[in-house]
This record gives sequence, structure tokens and C-alpha cells, in this order.
Amino acid sequence: MLAFRAAHAPLFKILSNRDVWAIAFLFAFPWLYFWRVTLGQAVWFTTDIMLLYHPFGVELSRALAENRLPLWSPNFIAGFPLIAEGHVATFSPIYLLLFKFLPPHFAISYGMVLHLSWIGVGMYVCARAMQLNRPSALLAGFIFSFNGLTLEKLYHTPILVASAWLPWLIFLHSQFLHTHKRIWFLLLTFSIGLQLVSGFPQTALLSAMTLGLFGLFEIVTEQAYAPLRRFLVSTILPLGLGAGIAAIQIVPTMELIQQSVRGAAMSKDYLTEYSLPPSFLAQFIFPYTQGEPIEHTNEYWAYFGIAPFALAILAPLIRRTRRTLFLTLFVLITLSFALGSFNPAYELIYRLPLFNLFRTPARYIFLALFGAILLSAIAFDELSNRLASSRVNKKAIGIATILGALAGISFWLTQSQSLEFWLTAWQWLPFAIGIGAVCFIALAWRRKILRATFIATLLGLTLFDLVSFAPPFLFTLAQLTPPSYVETPPRVVNALGEPRVTDRVLTDLSIVPSVPAVRGSLAPNQATVYGRQSAQVYSPLPYARHEEYLNLLSAPMLNLLNVRYFMLPLEPRTHRIAAPTQSLAWLLNNEPARIAATLASAIQVTSFTEQTANLPAGTLAAHIVLTLDDNSTLQFPLRVSVETDDWDFDRANDTRTAQHPRARVAHSYPGATRAYGKLFEAHTYRARYELAPARRIVAMNVESALPDGRLCIESVSLIGENNQAISLATLTGKPNLSVAYMSDTVGAWENRDQLPRAFIVHTAEIADDATAFARLQKPDFPADRIVLLEQGVPLQFNGDNSLDRVEIRDYKPEHIALRAATDRPGYLVLTDAWYPGWNAWVDAEPIPISRADVLFRAVPLESGEHDIVFDYQPMSLVLGAGISALCGLVTLGIAFFIEGFVSHNRQTELR
Repeated sequence: MLAFRAAHAPLFKILSNRDVWAIAFLFAFPWLYFWRVTLGQAVWFTTDIMLLYHPFGVELSRALAENRLPLWSPNFIAGFPLIAEGHVATFSPIYLLLFKFLPPHFAISYGMVLHLSWIGVGMYVCARAMQLNRPSALLAGFIFSFNGLTLEKLYHTPILVASAWLPWLIFLHSQFLHTHKRIWFLLLTFSIGLQLVSGFPQTALLSAMTLGLFGLFEIVTEQAYAPLRRFLVSTILPLGLGAGIAAIQIVPTMELIQQSVRGAAMSKDYLTEYSLPPSFLAQFIFPYTQGEPIEHTNEYWAYFGIAPFALAILAPLIRRTRRTLFLTLFVLITLSFALGSFNPAYELIYRLPLFNLFRTPARYIFLALFGAILLSAIAFDELSNRLASSRVNKKAIGIATILGALAGISFWLTQSQSLEFWLTAWQWLPFAIGIGAVCFIALAWRRKILRATFIATLLGLTLFDLVSFAPPFLFTLAQLTPPSYVETPPRVVNALGEPRVTDRVLTDLSIVPSVPAVRGSLAPNQATVYGRQSAQVYSPLPYARHEEYLNLLSAPMLNLLNVRYFMLPLEPRTHRIAAPTQSLAWLLNNEPARIAATLASAIQVTSFTEQTANLPAGTLAAHIVLTLDDNSTLQFPLRVSVETDDWDFDRANDTRTAQHPRARVAHSYPGATRAYGKLFEAHTYRARYELAPARRIVAMNVESALPDGRLCIESVSLIGENNQAISLATLTGKPNLSVAYMSDTVGAWENRDQLPRAFIVHTAEIADDATAFARLQKPDFPADRIVLLEQGVPLQFNGDNSLDRVEIRDYKPEHIALRAATDRPGYLVLTDAWYPGWNAWVDAEPIPISRADVLFRAVPLESGEHDIVFDYQPMSLVLGAGISALCGLVTLGIAFFIEGFVSHNRQTELR
């Protein structure tokens, strides 16, 4: 962009044979630097990749293997329109090929390296088309593909992929603007569409804004004929048609947004989260003064080398043109936007339509970096052109060799030195690099150096600078992982047995767990990697109703959600009891659990301890305290080796660290610790206390005598006079949970009261969401007998529904077939998420789906046997595909006539 001096020349005339070597270097450098990825020895598997991009990629890969698109996935949030989630990038041709033929973790990593190459080559071509010399274009291409922002975005895959298109859009736009050739119009328009479907609409929006500003500047400064018409034809028309081509992705995404947490107005605090702290501006000279890159600072990195930074500052001084003034203002303004809440003027931005859908102001730093790199290349070009030309001399070769060797040594040290080494090195490297950069730039300014020597020095210094800057990212945000780690499932997966389509897992998210605990707890999205369904999703666009549902979760709501396993991350461990707070864990050292007076002849307690195997037999673990209806209390001991013991006692016994016999086992389940290295049989232990005579119990408490987190109560049962057990969890409105797996990183608790995926009820009430939530939160709400409908026909029946029968005959992502039988009118409730696009048929007759119990689906049934079918046929996708096809045809049609149209109008204006 920026006024091409020979922009009328097509691309093949702009580039010469010598450019091929520069392009080859820019394309090859990421593959060489990340050689372990290239050779398949490592992949990127950092937090967001593990939680978001890899699981979505797994679903995309599965769908492509079945020759279908991932329209819907039952593995997230009780069912989720995966194709509408932009991060999946379903319609990106590159991603379709990668995920079709490669395992998802390799597809992601190769995709990132490929786009690092793409962004570097794009910047080079863009700079060359501006008639910058080859070394200047090479500088721009290299630093735009290898800087703090791109290294950090290896953590945020779709942002890197979308960002790679910006220099190409600027280049293609200018080629079309100055040549009026249909090929550039087609490439520009379809490239805009490709960027929009590449996985990150915020970056695409910022790129569109940049394209508009650069296009407007060029037209205005050229004082060309019909500037408004040219702007509309060269910029607005491709942007509009490009967005239309991407409608197949945009329309379903907009439908999802309306159902998501972003469908309502978001607070200023949320929208301005991750505003760039002013202190981070020091990074352009001292990159690690704010410490190492971590997740908390992952949006703030944009270091691009000390010499390029100095050149960017000098550009307006050494080439005083309107173009450099425009770029300087562009950098300053976008950098001020990146400050977000630290900039009072940002309030105008977050109130704008479309812009108010996105948070993280720091992402404007991407635009500032783009402009700053162009300024660097322009200044480098100007200084180079001022110097006396010379052939490559011995001094230039020597300097280039030395700096290249230093870069090679730095690359070698990356493989052997620690993070602390590099953070220490960067306490003095800015001074060494800065002195060298200033000296050689000053020599060039005063024309005291030959051109070849200056070019070799600045390019070599920048190569050494950025190669030395990268290592801390490889220890943190861009850390590489052996593929075997990704491919090996955590032990809990096999320990829980074969997955069933009628079960879901729910993970406690009250702590930020370690990576092993994230994987082991099947944290949101991890479950799908191992073929299990999750009651949650990690996405920017979860359903708003679902988030509220989880925040208000009660025992009936947990059961209704088909949660079979409640997963509890246990690392880091800070006095955390190895049981969910939703269970009876709150009994320990707390207020007594009060219940309606219940007659019991005995109580039975199942529990386990931790780190007590080395204690003597009989050591007091806790007192069981019962409060009777006459306000008197009874107290019973819970003792190590007698009534309770360590869950991993068998491991302790095997390693000869147990100091007492094992207590009586209540039930066993798989257990594991990393130090032991294999599965073993873990246990909970049973204690029974007789009450003679039978007493009426009104409250119970457990007074632990062990340090915090050492004792866990699994269940308590009150035994009636007829020996019938009544669960204390049921009496107190808690879920009935039992341990299914335990390790040092995660605990899995099985829900004994999980409801079926599909069942029939004969009582239906009409209720808005607020009323429905209030009813569902009541501990005694009979979710298996009453359904709360948003709309429908109320029903009332208080009898037994034991004659009802529901069979799931086929359960696929976009198709569910059931067979049901009932002896009276009712509603079939399917506890999959209600969402637009789902249609139902009962006995081949279409029937409306009611939103049931806030989240789910229900259809009315008459008495008798019925075949029920649910199919996902989203009109949003059909509409989007239709718009995309239409805009594609319009683009082709306009391209056919555009050369003659523009030429005719230009001649008319010139007359």
C-alpha cells in the first residue's frame, strides 16, 4: 500500500529472480527454527490449545473422517452447534486439508508454522510492491513473522492464522486499486472471505478497519479521479462481498451469539479486560522487565527488535512524507487503543456496534506492530539508498558471518539453557544490541559506512536479536510437548470404563489446576478428546442459560443434566478435601447438617483418609456427633485402621510404609499416583454405629481431629428399624456421590441418582426461566415427574409412571431416534440442549419442540407406542450458504466486467 511507485506492474514484474531467495528464506525459517515440529518430534499443547483448539480440532477431524461437517456435537454443554463456533474454522480450506489427513495435534502445529511462513512472505511481497528494496522487504517480512506477538500467538492459534492475512490484503488491495485487473479483485475479495472464516473474527474486523483506512489514505493523497467512487469500488465492495462469501460461517455464529453470554450487553470491565498496561511499553527496548511471558500477560507482547524499533522512530524524520506521517499516526492511535481502560478515549470504541462484541483492547497492538514494521522498513530503505553502493565486500561478509554465527549460537543455547539463563541474559543484551544498532544507524545517517556493510549489519543484528528473544516463550507460552504426551490418555479415562452416550461429566472449576489435573479431570472440552460427553464447554460463546444453570446447580439439576461423573482437580492442593463441595464434604468441622426428625437404629458412615498410613492403629480421625430430637447428643469415634483408613492404603502397604492393618473396606475403585507409576486398588471404609434403642436424629456433624483435607466423608446412611437405609445426602438435598477413581491429581465421583437421557413425564407446567430456576433449585423437586415448559400444553397427573418406556435406538450428532411407550398423555423429555435448528417428528409427523426445564427439549406424546426422531437442520447454515454462494457468483460477475467498467469511468472522469 502506501503509494506504490510502480504499483501498476503485476506481481511477476515486481519480483525478480533474486527475490526468490529472500522468499525461500522467509518461508523456510519457521520450519527450520521449529525443527522439532517440522520433524514431528514435538507439538504445541499449551493451555488454550489443550482446552479449546485441540478438542475442537478433534471433533472436526472426526466429522471429516465421517465425510460430514461438524454441525452439532453432543460432547459439549449438553449439545453445541460446533460449526457456529468460529474457532473451529470449519470452512478454512487449509484447516480442512490439515485435519482431514493429519491427527489434530499435528494439524494444529503444522498449521501454525505454515502461517508463520505465510505472514512473512506476505509482508515481503507487500513491501516489495511498495518498491522497497529487497533487504528492506526482507527485514519487514522477517520481523513480522518472528516477534513477541507471533511467538505469543502460538498460544492463541486462530489469532495467528487470521493475522497472517493482513499484509496480503493490503498488497492485493493496492494491486487492484492501481491496475484495475480482475485477478486482483478476485484475490482480494476471496482473501477477505478466507480471513473471516479462519477462526478469529476480531482480528478480521481489525484488518478490515486497517484496509479501509489505508485505502482511504491512498486515494485521498493521490488526488485521483472520483475518489469516493474509487473507494467504494476498491475497498467497500470487496469488503462487503468478502463478508458475504464468509456468510456460511458468519450467520450461524451470529445465531449462536444471540443464545450465548455475549447476546446481552457486556460490562465495561469485561470489554476492557486485558488492556495493555503502560508499563509494558518498555518492552520495545527492555522486553523482559515485566518478567517472563505467562498466561496473565499473554496479550501484551509485541517486541520486534531494538534496531527495527529505532528505525521506526526515525522514519518520520528521515523520510518526511505524508505516507510516513500517516503510518506514524496509525501506530500511535492503535497503540493508544491497545491501552484500553488506561486510555479515557477508549470508551468511544467499546460502544461501537460490532466492536462491542469483543474484549481485550491489547489486541490493537497487532495493528500498531504492523505499522511500526512498515516504518522500520521504510527507514531502513531510506538509509540504505543514501549510502554509496558497493558490491558485497569482505567487511560485509565478515560482519554477516559473525552475527549469523551469534544467532546460531543463540539458537543452540535455546536447546540447552534454562529460562533463568535467558532472563538474566536479557538484563544486559538490550544495552549490547542497542549500542550496536545506534552506532551503525548513526554511521549510515552520516554516510560513513558502505551500503552492503550497513545492510549486512542491521539484518544480522536483528536476526541475532529476535533469535535470542524467542527462548523464554519456548519455556512458557510457546512450550513444545512430545506428541506421545498428547496421544497417551490419562489413567482416569480407562479407569472409568467405556463411555456411554447417556452419561456426562462435570468438572469443578473453582481452582486453576495444573496441566495434569486439567487432563485428568476431563476439564471442559477435554472429555470429548476421549469420547466422553461434558456438561460444560470452554468457549467464548457458551449458552447464557446454561451458564446460569451451572451457577444455580442443585441436586435435581445435576441429575437432570445426566451428570454421571463429578470430576475434582486436586492439583495444586491447598488444604482441599478430595470431595466435591456439592457432596457431604461440608459436614467436616462445620455447622451440623439439620434434617427432619428421622428414626434410626444405626448409622453407617463411609469415609477415607489421606497420609495416615504411618499413624498407629486407633488414632482418632474424627468424632461423629448426632443431635437427637430431645437436643441431646451422641458421639462416636472414627479411628484410623478401625473405622477409616487411607484411600491408597494398598500402595502404602506395597511400599512398606503402612504402620497398621487396613480398616474394613466399604467399596473399592481404581487409584493412581504418579510416584507409584501404575493403577492400584483404592478403597473407602465402612463404619457402623448401633443405636439401641432407635433414636430420632435431627442433625449430624463430623468433628475432624486430622489436619485440613486429611479426612473425607463419602456417604452417611441412617438405618431404619426395618434395616432400610436412608441417605443423609438425600435428606439434606445433596447429590448421592461415591468415589469412582482417585489419584494425586484428580478425584472422580459417581452420581448415583443420574436421570436417563430421555424419559416421559405426565405433569407439565408453563413457567418462565426465573420461575423454572426457582423450582429446580428446590432439593426435593421431582425432575423425573414434572417438566417446566417455556410454552406448551399443561398436564396434571399424580400417579405412577412406571409403565412408561423409552429406548434410544440411534444417537448421532445430528440425528437421534427413540422408541417410546406410555399409557397416558405426557411429554417425552430429552435432556439435550434446546437450540434453533432442531426439528422433531413423532410417528413421521412434524411436531414442535418445547424448551423444557430451561435448557432441554420436550415433545408431547399421546398414549401408545411412538417413534420419535430429532434432526438438526439449521436454517442459519442454509441461509449463510445461500448468501455465500450468491456473493461468490456476484464477485465472479463483477470481476468479469470490472476492468472495462473502471477503464470507462476513468476516461470519462479525465475528460
